[in-house]
Amino acid sequence: MSFLSNMERSLPGIKGTARPLLASLTFGLQRLVKAAKLPEGFIHYQASIEALTKYLIQRMANARASILFSAEEARRLSDKRRILERLTDGSLDTRSTYRLLHLSADYAKDLLVELVDDRCLRRRDEKWERIEGATLPKNPNGLLALEI
Repeated sequence: MSFLSNMERSLPGIKGTARPLLASLTFGLQRLVKAAKLPEGFIHYQASIEALTKYLIQRMANARASILFSAEEARRLSDKRRILERLTDGSLDTRSTYRLLHLSADYAKDLLVELVDDRCLRRRDEKWERIEGATLPKNPNGLLALEI
């Protein structure tokens, strides 16, 4: 039970729903056993129902984390594309780059460094310039980046 209440604290949106899940599953499985007309003496184990409850909550937490991570990665990829598009016409200094694209300075600097690592940009004379023919690597997660 403490596992479920701890998970409720760490996952917004499920407050008050994780703890009753154990009772709901227990009740539901009892109803299923009766409806299935299983042989007399069939026993379901509470430990198994608790394990199922933990599994369901952990799966939900992992799905939420995956969705949030995917959204962040998609946003970063989209912003990288915007930077590359802006640098198609010529080179820009760091400040101009993030101001033109309305990005925070630290975030834009991180993206510029990632683009250098991706071999899409180089820095010359305090300005960033696009490497001719460079494209972003394919996204390993298969995410679609929204173009803005």
